[in-house]
Amino acid sequence: IKQAQGNTQIYVNWTAISLLEYMIPSKEEQVKIGEYLHSISNLITLHQCKCYLLFKLLHNDWEQRKLDDWGDFYYGRSCPKWSVTENATIPCIRYGELYTKFGAKIDRVYSYTNMPPENLRFSKGTEVLIPRVGEDPMDYNHCTWLSMPDIAIGEMISVFNTDNNPLFTATMFNATLQNEFAMRVEGGSVTNLYFEKLKNIEVSFPSILEQ
Repeated sequence: IKQAQGNTQIYVNWTAISLLEYMIPSKEEQVKIGEYLHSISNLITLHQCKCYLLFKLLHNDWEQRKLDDWGDFYYGRSCPKWSVTENATIPCIRYGELYTKFGAKIDRVYSYTNMPPENLRFSKGTEVLIPRVGEDPMDYNHCTWLSMPDIAIGEMISVFNTDNNPLFTATMFNATLQNEFAMRVEGGSVTNLYFEKLKNIEVSFPSILEQ
């Protein structure tokens, strides 16, 4: 832009551009960056196609209700970092793991806590977990189905229990509610998504068989 000239018609002088100095990585690094960006682009396209085909294949007789009418919300209980030790024996899920460890389904555990069992909240194997704390408001689409019972659920996690299929529910939340979640986030550099803000979101579910 700084090299542009003219008034009504703006043009850029090639000689001026040729004198500019800029940084460029090695050829090997350029190839790696290009391959990485290409893989991300392909992944985004693949997910867009999957979502499009999913909704094209499904019927239109979905029932719409508020989330609060589809199930119940509650929070997990404290599994602080200091309680997660090598000799702890109670399996637990901590909110940061929703971002780094899991996709739409939890079928293994990475952490164990030594908190007293009476101070914990355990899963039944049907829970959909929603991160309650994050940084980017658009990054709360990391919902996941906790498919195993008797796992302690950490306090920075919103739990959604519903009679709908939990894997379908978690996948649908991630695919369709990212903007809805982002609009309800509170805070600055560290943000919070309280389940009280989610209850009035209108969501459509198909039949259990279709799910």
